This record gives sequence, structure tokens and C-alpha cells, in this order.
Amino acid sequence: MGFREKLLAGERVFLAELAPPKGSDTTVFVSNALGVKGRADAVLVLDMPGAVMRMSALGGAAVLAAQGLSCVMQMTCRDRNRLALQADLLAAWALGVRAVHAVKGEDPRLGDHPDARAVYGLDSTGLIGTARSLGEGRDMAGGALSGSPDFLMGASVLAAARGSALMMEIEDMERKIEAGARFFVTQPVLDAESLTAFRKRVDPAAARVLPRVIALRSAAMARWVAAHVDHVNVPPALAARLEEAEFPVTEGMRAARETLEAVLDMGFPGAVLGAPGIEHRLCEWIPE
Repeated sequence: MGFREKLLAGERVFLAELAPPKGSDTTVFVSNALGVKGRADAVLVLDMPGAVMRMSALGGAAVLAAQGLSCVMQMTCRDRNRLALQADLLAAWALGVRAVHAVKGEDPRLGDHPDARAVYGLDSTGLIGTARSLGEGRDMAGGALSGSPDFLMGASVLAAARGSALMMEIEDMERKIEAGARFFVTQPVLDAESLTAFRKRVDPAAARVLPRVIALRSAAMARWVAAHVDHVNVPPALAARLEEAEFPVTEGMRAARETLEAVLDMGFPGAVLGAPGIEHRLCEWIPE
């Protein structure tokens, strides 16, 4: 049973997130993806995370699909107008991609090309609705298509938001579900307790919310995330634990497994698992 079938049937699912290379050599990227084959239900191929230029998610997903791997292609609205968004969706389907994670995308000023101009031809809700229209055989201008994609569409949610911001996130989730979203991915989670308020208001199994659980490789990385990444709680005890560890990478993966177990105990129907900078070891902590 594939990712789509398991997700819609309410079974537990795991995605392994990987970013395509910053360059044209896909050797390591493919090796890391093959390393999680048979353990992850699909690979979430990131689309220039952090607004850092690298191979597109469309290209990365096509490379992995050619290797027989199931992919969820992330698609950022930041870099495309509505023509390009529709064109890339059609190309992705033709290349074997069957699921898309629609995201807004970080501000280009935060990345390695700060002079790049953001486009945002659609917001993520609009992209989800557009994918549904393409599936019905029409483009945004009403033109007929010769062949219609039927994507499983996902979106993001800031599940660690608080107060009125959390209520706005939940309202936004409802709009995205109405547009056609079938699953959600949270911000990086290093502390399961940060999801408690969200869990009290949303049934994560019904909404198919997948926490994005990340393994940190060092105390320095923990401090950087705490200082630069919004809506992510880095427990001081975690940074201290990594600082004191003889093997910080191994300790980071152990902590990530503990977080994963905690979010699953909270009723979340799976997770997105990442290990930035140590992707070759991601396979070591994906549950069998």
C-alpha cells in the first residue's frame, strides 16, 4: 500500500525529507533516498528551503521517481507566477509525482540570493485549489486539458502557534481543507509539548497532521535554530544534552526518536522526519 492509500485509510505514515543538491550531481541525493526506501512511505523533496538556490524540487522528485521511489514534491509559491505553477504541476504528474506539499516559501532576503524578487503568483491555498481545478480538466483560464492530474495535496500549519495566532492557523487549515488539502505538515518539532495547545483544538488523525520531527547534529545547530527559526521551541535541556554528549549526532538522533514517540502517543498519524546535514543517517531512526 502506497503513501496516498495509507494516509487516506488512516494508517500511520512516515515521510523522509530531503533537499535536492546544490548542483547537478545527484549521486548523494539518490543514495540518501535509497537509504530510506522500504522504511519511509515517501520522500518529501524540499523546494529550495531557506530560500537557498539549489536544484528544483520538480527536478529532484523526477530523479527519485525514475529510481522507483514514491515522492511528495514540495512546491513554493514564492518563485512562480500562476503560469509556472500550473505548468510545473502538469510536468510533475507526467514525470510520476503523485503528491504535492504546497508552501508559501521563505522571504528571498533570508537566503543566498537576497536580491531575488519574490513572485507569489498564488498563495498556498490558491495553489491547492488550482491543483483541484487541473484535476477537473481545466486550467485557471478555463482552458481544457488533454489529461488531468489527480494529486494528493498537502499544506503547512504552524501547530506551535499560541492564542489568537493558533486560532488563525486553525481557520487557515479549514480553508485549505475546503480547497482540497488532504494532509498537513507542521513546523520543525523538537519538543512535543509545543503541540499540546494545538492537539486540544484539532484531532490530528482526522486532519492528517504530520509533525516535522528534526534530528539536530550539534549544540551549535540547536542554538542557531533557537535564534533564527520562528515558531520552533528548542528546550534548553536539549542544547545542554548535545553539548555534553560524546557523540552529538547520535545523541541528536536519540532525542529525535524520543520526540517522535511522544508525538505519536499524542495521536498524530505519522510524521515527517528530517536530519539536516546528516541525511545519510536518516534511515537509522525511521520506525520499521
